[in-house]
Amino acid sequence: MCAGPADVHGLFETAVRLVDRHCPWARSIHIVAPQPHAARERIALHRLSHRPVVHADQEVVPEPVMHLPGWFRQQYVKLHADLVCGVEQVVCIGADTLVLDPIAEHDLYRDGLPLLRFFRYDEPNPHLPFERTRVLNVAAQLATQPDRTFLPGDFVCDVFPMADSHLHALRSHLDRLHGPDGLARVLGALGQPRRQDNRTGEWTMYAVFVLDALRDSTALLLADRGWAQQIHTAADLARSAPYSAHIIHFVHEPGGTAAVLADLEKSGRLTLWA
Repeated sequence: MCAGPADVHGLFETAVRLVDRHCPWARSIHIVAPQPHAARERIALHRLSHRPVVHADQEVVPEPVMHLPGWFRQQYVKLHADLVCGVEQVVCIGADTLVLDPIAEHDLYRDGLPLLRFFRYDEPNPHLPFERTRVLNVAAQLATQPDRTFLPGDFVCDVFPMADSHLHALRSHLDRLHGPDGLARVLGALGQPRRQDNRTGEWTMYAVFVLDALRDSTALLLADRGWAQQIHTAADLARSAPYSAHIIHFVHEPGGTAAVLADLEKSGRLTLWA
């Protein structure tokens, strides 16, 4: 989990507690933060089955990467998550993402390989063309054709399983294409992030590499509405059963953190335990 300064004072604390409760198969929880002391203080108040390991950004990324904008630096960290955690299977979870229901390991992995999910929407939505453009941009960075990933398009989910073998192969592939630490070079060439930025993306890069560059046998599934939902605006909360999914990613927190948590508790989807 990557936790930026705004995340630490947002849903981060609740996100960690829910992972601890609803992901009992997790052998450890690792958090990477530019302000590690603040992150430790937020979670030190709670009794957790797994005491999270909190890393400072500079402990896990090389010095040149520290100069990248925060969003790009987080992408770098996530695509090195196997090295940060020292495990073969890793699940990246957003600090603004709440796992509201128990998730089993078989929901994320099959025969040791991660399950890749793509997303669709209830009505015509400009977001899918936006994500397909991201696929094209990432495919160019990987020098591959997105034969299997263009139509699915949207792979963005902040509960994302990965395998260390895939991550190692991805980094090596980028090094061959772009030179030493190729991922840092790709991200550094982008300059500053844009407000709506589909020039790259860690989840899309992983999916395009695994499915199109590696031609791996990793399963590709359509994520149903019960798996994950995203909250962008207050309008999303006005729809029917906005909290019905197992996973809720709050791209924005309408009304602020306290209002979001109160609304979740009122809906019966969250019990704020002591």
